[in-house]
Parts: sequence; structure tokens; C-alpha cells
Amino acid sequence: GSQKPIAFCEGDDKSSLDYSVYRAVLGNKYTVIPVGGHAEVIKNCEVLNSSPMMNIESIGIVDGDNYSADKIKNLQEKGIRVLPFNEIEMLLLSDEVLIHTMRTIYPVDYEKKIEKFKEAFFDTIDQRKDKIALTNTTMQVNDFIAKEKIQEASSLKSIQENIRKISEYDISKVYSEKVQQIETAVSKKDYNQLLILCNLKKEISRGVANSFLDNNYEEKAIQQLQTNMELQRQIRVEYFEIE
Repeated sequence: GSQKPIAFCEGDDKSSLDYSVYRAVLGNKYTVIPVGGHAEVIKNCEVLNSSPMMNIESIGIVDGDNYSADKIKNLQEKGIRVLPFNEIEMLLLSDEVLIHTMRTIYPVDYEKKIEKFKEAFFDTIDQRKDKIALTNTTMQVNDFIAKEKIQEASSLKSIQENIRKISEYDISKVYSEKVQQIETAVSKKDYNQLLILCNLKKEISRGVANSFLDNNYEEKAIQQLQTNMELQRQIRVEYFEIE
């Protein structure tokens, strides 16, 4: 019954972080509906956009999860917007949200606070790079297996070929490349690249952020998104290409 276009997002219900953030950023343009995981987002978006009876525009928004360029392109063709960060928590730590939030709380020395936080962020990533690489490797392996999964075999040889590809997949190489990618980003202090790679969720947005930015930083960042129209527009345009 919505008069606005629909934006399907991840999250189990309206208490989820995804819903809070996307409603704040997109609520003036879209009716935001949390539907579960990324698979449910894609399914709901496809169903609604393929139904001539509904005549309602919809988009889906999923976490970046360090997806490959090919997967992002495939999702975009289905009307799915891919968050240009690994997870929604990392959006709350983007420079735009950081600056607006911290400038409101500490108008005099917010820049020093942010600088100290980033130093702690780089240290945490460096210490936890194995965990980050393992999680990213697991997702990449799962994507590869799903892609190579035998759907309908035309011959015994085609089945054997699929099995061969899976058995020869070099997981060690994938993992080592992820570690190297993280190490390079840390050495270059490439903050934005690490927000794309980092999957530590609350360990960063609540743990490190609360220690070096401010208590309950995550909640204060959401409040800033809910009330600051300039910030809302910055996020919409910069990360979702929506005016």
C-alpha cells in the first residue's frame, strides 16, 4: 500500500541497525522494509519489479561483503544497490558521518578525536587481519562453489569438469592475497579501503569507537543521520547515487 518506491534492506525487523540507518537516509524518498538476509532482499526486489500488477518501483540494498566487481555488476542489473562498505557498521564510520557526528559532540577538538580513533582502527585491523581474511576467504569460496554447482549435467564429462574446477580451487592463494591486501591498506593508512575490507562489526563500531570517539558512538551517529539533512543528502548522493 506504499505510495513511495520500496527499498528492501537487510535486517530482521525495524529494530535492526540496517533499518535505522536506511530509514534515516532514504526515508524521505523510499518506504524502507527490512526482510532478513541478502538473499531475501534480492528475492523481494526481483518479485516486486517483475510484477506488472503492483506497478511499484523497488530497489534492494545489501552489505558490500567485499564482493567482486562481477558480482556487484550482476546485482546492480537486478536493481540491487551494494553498500560500498563491508557492512552497515562501517558506513557509520565513513568520514562524512564521523566528521558530522564528532563535530557536534566535540566542536573544538573533534579532529584530534578522529585521528586517535583512526590510529586505533589501523592497529586493530593489523592485529585482526587473519580473522578478516578468513571471513572474506570463506565468502569468496562459497560464491565460487555456488557458481560452479552442477545445475543440470549434459554429460558425465561436464560433471567431472565441475568437480575438477572445485578441487583445484586454490584457497591458500585466496587467503594470502586477502592478507596482503589488508597489510598493504594498513601500511598506506588507506582508511576507506579498510572500511571495504573490515568485517569486525561491533568490535569496531562499539568497541574501538566507544573507547576513542565517544560512549555509545553508534547511537549518536544514527541520531546525526536522523536529524542532519545535509548529511543525509551527502550519504544518498555519494554512496547510493540518489538525489
